[in-house]
Amino acid sequence: MTIMTHALLTRREGAVLILSNHNPAARNALTPEFYRGIGAALDKRTADFVKLRSPAA
Repeated sequence: MTIMTHALLTRREGAVLILSNHNPAARNALTPEFYRGIGAALDKRTADFVKLRSPAA
């Protein structure tokens, strides 16, 4: 699954989450939006991981 914000591209390959800066207009500058995107991507993947690791009810 690929998630893309204006400046952040994420994809998962197996158990690895790959985050890429994709903001060519700003020469891939590290913007506040990019950092927020990293936090959101990690939060989402952490939640997905917790759901997978939780024992079945």
